Amino acid sequence: MRNIKITKIIRIFIILFATLMLSSCVNKVKPYDIPVFNIRNEIYETVELKKQSVHDFVQFKLVLDTLSGTRFSFDYSQQEQCEIIIDESGIYVKENDVLAIKHSKELQNELRLKNENLELKQLYYNQLYEKYINSSQGYIDVLLAELDVQEAEYSVEKTLDKIEDLKVRAPKDGVIEKVVETYTNVTDEFGNVSKVFTVTYTYEIDNYVMRLNINNQDAVTSILNRIWEGEYPIIQIYDVNGVYYDTKVKDVSVSGFYNYRTASYDRALTVLLEFVKQEGVDYSSVVRYALYYDQILKELDDAIVINTDCVYGGTDDLKYVYILVDGKKMTRYVTLGNEVYNSTSVIVLDGLSEGDLLITDITLEQ
Repeated sequence: MRNIKITKIIRIFIILFATLMLSSCVNKVKPYDIPVFNIRNEIYETVELKKQSVHDFVQFKLVLDTLSGTRFSFDYSQQEQCEIIIDESGIYVKENDVLAIKHSKELQNELRLKNENLELKQLYYNQLYEKYINSSQGYIDVLLAELDVQEAEYSVEKTLDKIEDLKVRAPKDGVIEKVVETYTNVTDEFGNVSKVFTVTYTYEIDNYVMRLNINNQDAVTSILNRIWEGEYPIIQIYDVNGVYYDTKVKDVSVSGFYNYRTASYDRALTVLLEFVKQEGVDYSSVVRYALYYDQILKELDDAIVINTDCVYGGTDDLKYVYILVDGKKMTRYVTLGNEVYNSTSVIVLDGLSEGDLLITDITLEQ
């Protein structure tokens, strides 16, 4: 009995010793720190919306038209004859006045032959008309003869147009200062030498024509609407010193071009302007410096206008902005109108009111 107790004590001792030995061989567990993320708060920059008047315009720089110089010249060949109508200084001429007339022997002969042909056609028609005037016959013959007369008349008119084109006309109003005629020798492909004469007119321009090139679509529409309503508007231009001058529309031309940015066909407008002259103004000095024109695009009262950078969303129906309400950022859907101020701002038609705090910028606190 005693031996059994001793044996149990020895076994318990061995187990305790083994347990202590095994515990000393096990790696100690290192403590693990759970990371805590510091979420930074958003900081908002806001602007209180107020109704305002919109006066949106675009500025254009005018170009002095190329025909506004003080020189004009034309050429004619040795084979042509030219009658100089205006050959003295000090003569006042108006635009389209005839300065000289070129004479072409070929065209004169052509006109003579066509006039003779016309006389024969008219004579034959008159004979047929007299023959069949009281008869039920010859209707077709008379009709054909009449058509021949009309064709001959048209042919004469075409030749007269060619002769009319040989008239040299003044491009601008002005006073002739000097007329100079020179010539140069020209050799053709066969080695023949002939003279080509050049007549140059130097004169003082009575008025100046300026070109206004416009491709802003709102400006194009505004000016065209006034013109289509029968109003050739008086347009005020100004110089670098802010001095204004009245001009009137002389001519208008419209062209189209493809706008790759908007993927649409837009219109370009070219307007020729000339001064409405006033006494005491030296217009030759005025055109030496830059001249400008402002086209008003939008004029509104009591409008809500916001920066386009504050607008988010894709389609027009899903445009939205952020506003600050009781210190919290809120989304507000808006209905937008036209862009103004060179597309940097936009008019809000619905969704925002005066007094709203529009969030213009969002940053994270440091």
